[in-house]
Amino acid sequence: MFPSLVPLLRLPRVLRRAREAVGVVASLSALAACGDISRLVTPGSRGTAAPARVSLSASVAASIGRAEDVVSLRVMASYVRKDASRVPIGTQTLALSAAESQAVPIPVDVAACLADPLRENSAGTETSCPVVLNIALIVNGAVVDEQVIGPLRLSPGATTNVAEPVSLFDIASLDVSVGTGPVLASGASISTTLGGTVSLAAKVLDARRVVVPNRAVVWSSDAPGIATIGASSGVITTVGIGTARITATSGTVSSAVVLTVARPPAALTVATGGSSGAGVVRSVPAGIDCRVNGPVASGVCSFTFPGDAAVTLSSTADAGAVFSLWGDACVGASIGANCQVTMSRAQQVSAVFTALRRVSITASAGDGRGRVTGTQGVDCRITAGATSGTCSVDVADGTTVTLTAVPEPTATGGASRQTFGGWAGDCASAVSNTCVLAASSTGKALSANFFDERTLAVTLAGNGAGRVTSTAGIDCALALGATSGTCSATALHGTVAVLTASADAASTFAGWSGACAGQLTSVCTVALTQARAASATFSKRQFTLSLALIGAGAGTVTVNGAAACVLVLGQGGSSCALSFDVGARAVVGFATTSPSQFDGFSGDCSGIGACSLDMTASRSVIATFSRRQIPLNILLSGSGSGTVLVNGTIACTMASGQGSASCTRLADLGTVLTIGGTAGEGSTFVGLGGDCGEALTCSLTMSGPRGVTAVFTRPQIAVTVNLSGFGAGQVQIGSTAPCSIALGQGAATCSRLVDAGSTVALSATAPSGSVFFGFGAPCPTGASTCSLLVTAPLSVGAVFNQPKVPLTIQLSGGGAGSVFVNGTACTSEGNATTCTQQIEIGTSVIVTASPGANSQFLGFSGACSGTASCNFVVAGATSIGANFVPTTVPVTVLISGNGRGTVQIGSTAPCVYDPATGAPSCTRQIPYGSTVIIGKSAGPGTVVGTFGAPCPATGNTCSLTVFSPQSVSVTFTFVAPGASPPGSGSASMPQGRP
Repeated sequence: MFPSLVPLLRLPRVLRRAREAVGVVASLSALAACGDISRLVTPGSRGTAAPARVSLSASVAASIGRAEDVVSLRVMASYVRKDASRVPIGTQTLALSAAESQAVPIPVDVAACLADPLRENSAGTETSCPVVLNIALIVNGAVVDEQVIGPLRLSPGATTNVAEPVSLFDIASLDVSVGTGPVLASGASISTTLGGTVSLAAKVLDARRVVVPNRAVVWSSDAPGIATIGASSGVITTVGIGTARITATSGTVSSAVVLTVARPPAALTVATGGSSGAGVVRSVPAGIDCRVNGPVASGVCSFTFPGDAAVTLSSTADAGAVFSLWGDACVGASIGANCQVTMSRAQQVSAVFTALRRVSITASAGDGRGRVTGTQGVDCRITAGATSGTCSVDVADGTTVTLTAVPEPTATGGASRQTFGGWAGDCASAVSNTCVLAASSTGKALSANFFDERTLAVTLAGNGAGRVTSTAGIDCALALGATSGTCSATALHGTVAVLTASADAASTFAGWSGACAGQLTSVCTVALTQARAASATFSKRQFTLSLALIGAGAGTVTVNGAAACVLVLGQGGSSCALSFDVGARAVVGFATTSPSQFDGFSGDCSGIGACSLDMTASRSVIATFSRRQIPLNILLSGSGSGTVLVNGTIACTMASGQGSASCTRLADLGTVLTIGGTAGEGSTFVGLGGDCGEALTCSLTMSGPRGVTAVFTRPQIAVTVNLSGFGAGQVQIGSTAPCSIALGQGAATCSRLVDAGSTVALSATAPSGSVFFGFGAPCPTGASTCSLLVTAPLSVGAVFNQPKVPLTIQLSGGGAGSVFVNGTACTSEGNATTCTQQIEIGTSVIVTASPGANSQFLGFSGACSGTASCNFVVAGATSIGANFVPTTVPVTVLISGNGRGTVQIGSTAPCVYDPATGAPSCTRQIPYGSTVIIGKSAGPGTVVGTFGAPCPATGNTCSLTVFSPQSVSVTFTFVAPGASPPGSGSASMPQGRP
């Protein structure tokens, strides 16, 4: 932007017409609501609400303005918030004068900014606002230049000067160049390769093509997927292939260039691709000349081509090999021995040259005749163990050869009686008459098996009568112990013959033996891989018990204690049949399967108990099973309306305002129900509960009685309570949890959600020791309860205070004195004293101190300090200390010993000691806190002993600072003539005077 902020508007003499000077006024309140400019220009009467003023000048280029032109300045003001957003204050238009220098005061009403808690730097006691001015030079209604000033810190009633002028020009064009290269015409084309960078530069020019300094240029790209550019640096970074229009913009003018991004050169590499043969790969344009010999590639197998170049590769196989295929980048881009690759990136291709391999067919050990034909010219005839025709071919290594084996037809041209019996050797895994194999380096060897037709013979036995028929032409009957009909036939080798045994009306089929041994039904399946013989036995007839199970449930019917027939859940019906000898007894019972119940027998049995049947004839029994049903209980609640759906069908509905609704639905035991909810108009579906847990939809298995709840509400709106004051209390918002403030907390805020359109009641309670002072707007001022219709978010204040709090005075120091609180005294006669008063919150108090006789006041502590009177307003429990001390303190010297001496306590009268007369009273009053010197001197013939504590043991003086009564001992000792002083090692000193 600008190197510095600019505040004075200079208009040079070169302006070619007179311009009328008008003060530019920017006022958020005045400009947004009314046009009272004069009220803003003369702000002195508004006190601290006066607008801030900016003193600003500008220099306008001499090339601007003909006589008929309309030239003016437009000033737009806005303030900055914490989130860096700007809030407009107002816009003014200022006509210019012909003066060389013109001062432009700009009043800005910052009242709205100061009232905004989200303005930048709004914390603490900050009384200024960050304001940004956008100044535009307008000629005949068109903006020709713009400057931005700020942010400026503006305060009400104060003037902010911006030191340097704003220079404004008739900006007309931009010159764009690559670095320091020549200027590019607008729309000119430049190019680079992908991954490269280009640095662009731009100069801002006025109408005379003179460079305008200090103008920001913003760069942009219309195709950031092709190229991006630094908005201020002009450095282009390429990210894709194609073209992008790069635009430089300064103010209202711009210039653009077209950038083309091409791919860089790329390498093409030829690999072997797993070849078994040999050959050469060459390119057009020239570059690649690569020999491939098996897994080895040699020669020029890699070459770098220009970006996006089209390269054609051709392959030539050596003698004894064939070219097989292309791989990698040539997949899908090749035709035969040629491949074309576009060099959009580094790429690899592979070429496969293949050697020839032999495929051989031999005869097998089969006894039949046939022919094997296939691809690559195979046509081999097989007769028992001999071959003829083309039974061996050479094919390319890896070539797929498909072989088909066909049995030989009859001599008359009819259907063949021969059968293909399978492959051996390298085709052993083939499961049909077709074998597909790939020729390998060791070649392939295989054989085919053909078989002649086979014989099927049937014998009948038993005391009953019946017949056996088959798909192979068998129709053999048994009657009165004699066999008749066709009981032997021939069929192709491997034919699967189906034998069916059927008894006459008086007999039953008893079972198979021989080739059909182990097959339990009247139908037998035999594979004729060799000659086969089967036997069927017929016995006299039995009676049938038919069982039918019906219903939506599940269960089992038992016969003689064994499970005879089963009905599966959801099956709907099942049937079974059992055979019994004539006269046998069948006991029919049942067993249920959860979640089902048995509804009873019908037919030859009835009721719900077991049934006994004598099988003198065929019998039929029907058993009915149904699913058991259990209840689903649904409970709807809430202030809204809605519907609960079960498996997509309406199961329960509640109207708005109804509050609750309940329904019960029956469902089959074990079924899975899908449960959901749909809200009515103006309501919200909150969710399910109960056995569904907390969810919007629920899949519920009905393994027993279930209960589901659903809640529908109306839209909710926040009601906020701001609690304040020195007391404690709580506010109840409707039926929601109360909002609380603790004693001494000072402030608390909480919000609760209530239904839109509902009326919510507010009530306040204060504990003992606190008092509720009342609600604020929109409740009636000072009200203790309040009812509000909630149609939009609401905010209500609530004040709690303490009626009285303790004010404690503590007197100490040992002196006498009194402390007065609004005239009430707390007095001490020298001892520590504590007094407590109960003071109403908000009371203004004056605290003074008065020392007693022989005492002095050293100062307050706690809520007061110093020695002067103290004034404050009681906001909570308060404690004040007062220190009274005595003016003088006694200092006593205790003198003893058999010698004589004198003790001096400061400047007071000396104390003279003579052991014959005893010690005089030696106590002196010393000013409190002062330092006193105690001196001692011995009389003739006397040696001075040591001081007692707290003085040092040696020396003739002792210095004490006195804050309390002090006592010091002094001993004077007489020394007899010729005797040694104490401590010299001589005999003890005689007692008494000399």
